[in-house]
Amino acid sequence: RAAGAAGQCAGRPRCRPSSSYSSGPAVLFRRTTNQGHLDVQCCLGLLYRDGKGVPRDDREAARLVRRAANKGHSGAQLELGQCYDLGRGVPQDDDEAAR
Repeated sequence: RAAGAAGQCAGRPRCRPSSSYSSGPAVLFRRTTNQGHLDVQCCLGLLYRDGKGVPRDDREAARLVRRAANKGHSGAQLELGQCYDLGRGVPQDDDEAAR
């Protein structure tokens, strides 16, 4: 997986989920995600992972992060590796985590 800072999309601090997110931004993120914006897909995944503005859902978080990771988003690749390492939203798999 590509290196980067955990909890950030591609290592950029602008996507840090915070407790100030409400359902409004999450809805906007969802719309943008459906248009294929990789940073937003990754960040929305982090919102679901942390339950910020949306119900906490590790499976949905992993699904969104995987979509961005499969398209080459380095921050999402790191996050997906952590999902596999910890078994969050996906079965725990050391081989997949190291990939």
